[in-house]
Amino acid sequence: MKEMKEMMLCPHLEEGKKMSMCNASMTLMVPSMYEIGMYCTTTNHRRCPILAANTMRNSGSNKMIDVMA
Repeated sequence: MKEMKEMMLCPHLEEGKKMSMCNASMTLMVPSMYEIGMYCTTTNHRRCPILAANTMRNSGSNKMIDVMA
């Protein structure tokens, strides 16, 4: 069961004792409870707008990347 949970977690989520941080964000933002429930702790993390921005920023391209597929 633990392995399944780890597969679902966003690889950019850094969980702490009191709060979690998003390492995909340029500012290491603290995701809201909504974002954590909607993206960070589910297989939907690939649909996260912060992760999409990170992917586009790191691609070195000005073209739109389809991270929603």
